[in-house]
Amino acid sequence: MKKEKSRKILRINSLLKELIAKKIAVIDLSGALATVQEIDTAPDLTHSKVYLSFISSNREPQELINEIKKHSRDFEYQILKETELKTIPQLHFVLDKRPDYSTKIELILKKVEKGKK
Repeated sequence: MKKEKSRKILRINSLLKELIAKKIAVIDLSGALATVQEIDTAPDLTHSKVYLSFISSNREPQELINEIKKHSRDFEYQILKETELKTIPQLHFVLDKRPDYSTKIELILKKVEKGKK
């Protein structure tokens, strides 16, 4: 049975999601749009999994994740600078395998694109 997350972890996840999303927005991903779907931080704050999804890209998702990983230290510095956390979690970027939301958006974008032609 999965243990319920504490309020502290939920607040930290929310804060990290906001900070990481802002930072990802300024990274050049060759026209792809990256979305932070969820953050899952360990109770001891040593690690955080950052679940990402991508829209409208000609590049493979793993390539985009590798590009984002190159900026890990920048993310961690931003978190250190903008929060009062004593422990900055190590960030692990992973592809969000839940296709429902991003697939729906991509299908809508393709329909709109076809309608313009």
